Amino acid sequence: MGNQRGNPYPTNQNWNNRYPNQNQGGAPQPRKPSPLEEMLTKFVGHSQTNFETMQGIVTNQGATMKNIEHQIVQLSKMMANFSNTYAGTTVDNPKEECKVLKTKRQEDEDELENFRKWFRTMG
Repeated sequence: MGNQRGNPYPTNQNWNNRYPNQNQGGAPQPRKPSPLEEMLTKFVGHSQTNFETMQGIVTNQGATMKNIEHQIVQLSKMMANFSNTYAGTTVDNPKEECKVLKTKRQEDEDELENFRKWFRTMG
């Protein structure tokens, strides 16, 4: 039994079995992932979901920007037509006068002040 080199097994048996005491039957049991691996898996899943959500938002913003750009072009065309139709003219002020417009409240306050002056002269 054995060979001349001190091998306890005969040369024709177990020629491919280096560790005869190990069990080689069936597939290995799947190992349970560690809490860190589970947390990392959840994080990657949430990150993927957030990324897809952000892609949708960016796509929607791109469409919104195109709509705004289209509206600006329409407004600029309308303004060009408006300015051609209603060309404004300015009036020079040769006397360099400053004309002031009064609001209704200012007129009422002026009228009240005039009434006070008149009332003081009466009494």
